[in-house]
Amino acid sequence: MAVAVLLALMFVPPPGARAASETYPGGNATTFATGAGGWTSTEDYDGLCVQSVTCPAVAGEFRATGGAEGVGDGFIRSTAGPTSVAALLSTSVQVWNGPAFTYRGVSGAKPASLTFSLFKRSGYQELIQAGATANYSVTAVNESGGANRVLLEKGTVGINEEWERAAREAILADSLKVGDEYSIQIRTEVGDLAAILPGGQVDYDNVSLVASDGAGNGNGGNGNNGGNGAKGADGTGAFPPPKVIPAGVAYLYRGKLFVRVKCPKRFKPKCKVRAVVKTKRRKGKAITRQIRTKVKSKRFKSRALKVKPRYRKRMLRLSKVNQKTVTLKLRIKSRRGKKKGTIFHQLKVRRNLNR
Repeated sequence: MAVAVLLALMFVPPPGARAASETYPGGNATTFATGAGGWTSTEDYDGLCVQSVTCPAVAGEFRATGGAEGVGDGFIRSTAGPTSVAALLSTSVQVWNGPAFTYRGVSGAKPASLTFSLFKRSGYQELIQAGATANYSVTAVNESGGANRVLLEKGTVGINEEWERAAREAILADSLKVGDEYSIQIRTEVGDLAAILPGGQVDYDNVSLVASDGAGNGNGGNGNNGGNGAKGADGTGAFPPPKVIPAGVAYLYRGKLFVRVKCPKRFKPKCKVRAVVKTKRRKGKAITRQIRTKVKSKRFKSRALKVKPRYRKRMLRLSKVNQKTVTLKLRIKSRRGKKKGTIFHQLKVRRNLNR
């Protein structure tokens, strides 16, 4: 009996012991500290594309300084050159392909948790504000012939010039097959060029898929949500809203719904807008307080609407539903063109665009 007790005590983990974890692809292929780590760039062009004329020429490059960890840290960049003709039916695609790695879970066993994160910053402010789209997505490509797994669904690269963390904190632990070979693919798409536009870029760093045998922190060794001023979750697990709210989304954060308010081109030279989020289009109840704002024709702004207290719990529940559940009502006036109008947009409630 004494021997059994002694053996049991030998295997009790000491207080504060951390869960074991493994980061993929790992090393320089995750941090880009001193090189591209085996990542390679490919380009593709869809639609009515004439490079540098109707669609931007895209490319990928490694930069040795200015990464998420500071001056001496490297990162990878996706670039898009300027265009000389507008073309709505053209898309330029740049793809970063990571080095292949054998996924071993944690020491060959299926992990208890699996998370993915990367850091990004955008230089597409002028392009996005002019109405073009710049989106990115991340996929774990199964090089062994099995199913690929989406790590981050397609969403806007945003207009934040500072490094910020994008993460998916709850990937199914058996999403990747232990023993199979994978590579991580970052796809950046630029399109919907409604005007002649300048070039731009988006930067990526600290690309980490973390398998853990416990809860873990999911940050791939980058501290609490990355440090260096990068944005992370608040105490409720919600991330601060991006500066550009995607179409079709009502972003819930600290009791407010952040939405995109756009002035259609038929209203000139600008829109005077009264905006409110409602439970439904016809005879719906107001979920938020109404706001007033002004937006130039063919442009949009991100605006915050305060959620009424009785609807706050409901919005939290709806943020977990993958469908459009609320309605944004815009009552618009302008001096020229169509002088009055009401526009409705069906929106999904979200607390993290990558979930």
